[in-house]
Amino acid sequence: MTVLFRIEKWIDIIVSRLIQILLLLTVIIVSLQVALRYLFSFTPSWSEEITLVFIIWVSFIGIAYGFRENLHIAVELVASRFPETWQKGLDWLTRLMVLVVGGLFLYFGTQFTILMSHTTMPGTHLPLATLYFCVPVSGLLMILYTITGVMKTGDPAEMKEGMD
Repeated sequence: MTVLFRIEKWIDIIVSRLIQILLLLTVIIVSLQVALRYLFSFTPSWSEEITLVFIIWVSFIGIAYGFRENLHIAVELVASRFPETWQKGLDWLTRLMVLVVGGLFLYFGTQFTILMSHTTMPGTHLPLATLYFCVPVSGLLMILYTITGVMKTGDPAEMKEGMD
């Protein structure tokens, strides 16, 4: 089990740094694009595509990271009206649903990434799979974070505290 937690810790560091780097690069590229457009009436053909790829990657990796931090949308107004034992059951149902969605992301995202591997983006000529590969990565991270959350705490309500 400790090996899995060590792997999760390294993945967390990589994911966190990846999100930071992609956001920084997005800001730099968009700023460069705006400056070039207004100063020289020139827009690089690749800037919009790369920005789009980075934002989509940040979004999908952010979905998985949000599940790790227990930041997913919860219907607290409804759930808080149930007895505590029912709330725990709803928390377990939420975990199960996250595993199912993660599995769907992983399976269908992989299939779609493979399907799009022979198509290229017009501005950068990168394979379109570059854009879609974030979906199975996000699914895999959702599964990993849910499993390690269960192993660390057992109680979904304490999932975030157990991961800190």
